[in-house]
Amino acid sequence: MPKSKIVRALLICIALVAVLVVGLALALFLPFTRMAPPTDGARLPGGATLVVSGGSNVYIMPSEIGRVVLVDCGGDPRMTAVAAALKKMGLGLKSVAAVLITHAHPDHIAGCLALPSAEYYSEAAEIPYIEGSAVLSNPLSSLFPSAPKPTGIHIAHGLEDGEAGHLGDLGVVGFLVPGHTPGSAAYLINNVVYAGDAAAFDRSGKLVSSPWIFNSDGEMAANSIHALARRLAGEKIELVATGHTAPGSFAALK
Repeated sequence: MPKSKIVRALLICIALVAVLVVGLALALFLPFTRMAPPTDGARLPGGATLVVSGGSNVYIMPSEIGRVVLVDCGGDPRMTAVAAALKKMGLGLKSVAAVLITHAHPDHIAGCLALPSAEYYSEAAEIPYIEGSAVLSNPLSSLFPSAPKPTGIHIAHGLEDGEAGHLGDLGVVGFLVPGHTPGSAAYLINNVVYAGDAAAFDRSGKLVSSPWIFNSDGEMAANSIHALARRLAGEKIELVATGHTAPGSFAALK
């Protein structure tokens, strides 16, 4: 093959790779520029504190004297921001009695192993993905396929849809909201719905789905959050707290 054709072919390959990289970067990051940014340290109704940890929201809520419950662990394996927030409360990571995991994406579970005393809860359908015996499928993972790998996280109790119980003084109801992942969960605690990435709020306050590239089934994800809003229509819901954005309201769906 003539040298000029080889150079041309290389240039075409480089251009295609560049287009792919730019397109992937836009798909990953552009949607987040439209989202309402969370306020680190914000207090929620019912006494929860929002902590931004490793790019996602972790919620700390007192469950009994000297003990707290978290919703998600965040993306920081050392949980530095969470530890700092707990220190302000006169507590440490050992005070975390339980973690309610919304779903298995790394930015929500990477910090879990930094919690020596915690028990982990999730929807039963999400257990294989959290523990690492199965791999989540979505458009992003299809570009970077991987094999199952144990995470070291063990779910103490897999919840069924609508299951209610208590963690210390906290009453908790877990709901299955599949689509973002097959076993995505939302938790109703003290009149606040902790929806993880099953929901997000844009800068106008509109409730929207997570970016398509992270969803296992985007249509199902959108249907799930609408169905949950209808299901809880008779409840006094003060806020919907999400995995990455400022909280908002189910009223934004109307």
